[in-house]
Amino acid sequence: MKALLSTSTILVLLCFVAGADRPELPTTRAIEAQVRYANELTIAKADYDQSVRVARKKYLAELEAENLVVMKSGDLGAANEIQAKMEEVDHPIVATEAKDGKPRLDIRKAKNGAGDQWFDVTDLIRNSVRNGILKGYGPLPGVPNRANTLVIDGTYGKEEFELSINAADVGETLQFGRVPMANE
Repeated sequence: MKALLSTSTILVLLCFVAGADRPELPTTRAIEAQVRYANELTIAKADYDQSVRVARKKYLAELEAENLVVMKSGDLGAANEIQAKMEEVDHPIVATEAKDGKPRLDIRKAKNGAGDQWFDVTDLIRNSVRNGILKGYGPLPGVPNRANTLVIDGTYGKEEFELSINAADVGETLQFGRVPMANE
């Protein structure tokens, strides 16, 4: 009981120091309940994170085994796709908000091409993002004399997306989220 009281006292002090907007709880028992709830959430999150790590590790091992089989068969296109998926799973991005509180646009992967020829343009696209708007990306490497497609994979706030657009629309502005209408 004393451990909970000291933990609850620390919690109340942290809320006070951090300037939290939460109303203070009126009784020691309510504070203790809040501390227990916070502890249970911490444990549940740790369990979830561990489950995700185990699943990711298993998935990566399976992809790696399949990648070896595909490489031995000589299918380099499939091997590259599997390798790209392995890198994506191994380095997931975390959806966040920008400093102004608006959802942040994060580009996980971007590729441009056609058929079985694709070029990684992730850095070129990431460098064109400003304030949640993808604007003015320049000419992209692609397959000559073919209609190329730009595929962008990422998150906007907490929502994941995959966007495919005609790469000929170079320089177009892509704004994510709700765009206010003229009559609003």
